[in-house]
Amino acid sequence: MKKITILLVILLTQISPATAITNSRVQPIFSKLIAGIGEKEEDYIIEIVESEEINAYATLNRKIIVHTALLKNVSTEAGLAFVIAHELGHVEHHHVHKSILVSAVSALFGNLFFKDSKIYNGISYFHNLSYSRGKEKDADLFAVTLVDKFYCKDSNKLEFFRKNAGTQTNSKLLEYFSTHPLNSTRMAYLEEAFTTEKCVF
Repeated sequence: MKKITILLVILLTQISPATAITNSRVQPIFSKLIAGIGEKEEDYIIEIVESEEINAYATLNRKIIVHTALLKNVSTEAGLAFVIAHELGHVEHHHVHKSILVSAVSALFGNLFFKDSKIYNGISYFHNLSYSRGKEKDADLFAVTLVDKFYCKDSNKLEFFRKNAGTQTNSKLLEYFSTHPLNSTRMAYLEEAFTTEKCVF
C-alpha cells in the first residue's frame, strides 16, 4: 500500500498548478510547434517556473513546465525549440499517463502476488528504467521531425545536449541504471536522425 500511496502523491503533484512566469522567448516557439503538429494552442499549457535546476518536463493535462535555469542554459531559438518539442513528444505519446498506469499496475501486482519479494522488486525496477529510456528516445525522435519543419538548417538544434554533455560520466553502466540515455548516446542517434531528415525549404 505504501507504493500505491507514493504513486497517488506523484499524481497529485503532476496536476498541481505551478507558479507561472511570463517569458517572451518561449511562447512564440511553443505556438509555432503546436501549429506544426496541427493542434489548437488553447488545448495545451506551457509554464515557466523559477528554479536553479536545468530541466523541463511534461505533466498531465497537456502541460509542459520549463525551468528558468534551462532558459539561461539554452540561448538559441532552435535549441530551445528542440527541448520544448521533446516535451511535446511526451505529451503526444501520453507518456505521463502510461508511466503512472504501469507503475500502479506493477505496485498492485507486486503487493498481491510478490509481497516483500526482492527479486520481483529488482526486476520491476530495471524494467521501469528501460521503459523510461525508451520513452525518452521516442520523444527525441518526435522532436527531430517537428523541429526540422522550422529549423532544418539550423545547427543549434542540439545545443542543450552539446552544452551539457560534459556534465555526465560517459559510462554505459551508468546509463543502464538511469531513466535517461546518456547525452553521448542521444547525440549519436539524434545527429543520425537529423541527417536523414529532408529539409522542407
